[in-house]
Amino acid sequence: MESGPDLLPSFPSWLIAAYYRWAALLNRLSPWIELDGMRLRVEPSVYKPIQNEVRVAPHVPTGRDVLDVGCGSGVLGLAAAPRSASVLAIDVNPAAVRSTRLNAERLGIRNLEARQGDAASLELGRCFGVVLCGPPFSEADLAGVERRWASAPGFTPRLFERASQDWLADDGLLIVHHMARARAALEALGRQHHLALVAEHPNHRKGAKLHALAWLYAQVGLRTTFFVFGRRPRPIENGPRT
Repeated sequence: MESGPDLLPSFPSWLIAAYYRWAALLNRLSPWIELDGMRLRVEPSVYKPIQNEVRVAPHVPTGRDVLDVGCGSGVLGLAAAPRSASVLAIDVNPAAVRSTRLNAERLGIRNLEARQGDAASLELGRCFGVVLCGPPFSEADLAGVERRWASAPGFTPRLFERASQDWLADDGLLIVHHMARARAALEALGRQHHLALVAEHPNHRKGAKLHALAWLYAQVGLRTTFFVFGRRPRPIENGPRT
């Protein structure tokens, strides 16, 4: 696996393709998962959140409008919804949008809207107090929107660009759930887009069931972190000398 300060950790395309097929098979056999009391149903072509992503909730300020980018099963937005004014969850994969809507309905969450769209080009026409995202961990190129959860070239750099330019309110936060080893690369992306890393919340601890699932889904040893970014002042441009 490659990594570096300006390169997000990635994996070979053949390995990600094989992993996607294995994970999709496991999801067909067992579509349900329970995380800290939240039970979710996950369709085969949607990422199963076995890293206990519901733990994002305490890090989301209360009373904000929230954008969940690449929502998948909806886990981040659903976890944040009870403490948020509203949640807009978007995903390019129709199966992910369907999973999020059904999970919200099953959990009785009324302040979440799930919408299909490509985050790279979707125009939302509004700003948010919090942007949440669990990006694909790989930058390998796999065909088909149903595989975008496993690998999506350029997704994370585009996330930082759109969050900074279009989505974040002036006092907004971007919370990215990623591998702990991606810290340097994420910080570099933040600097490019005037976003500073203001907090880190390791998400390493799992119960016995999630440990077992990590083995089954070939994610054993994966250490993830919630990285919280906020706006930093842009440098003042000097005007022309007279």
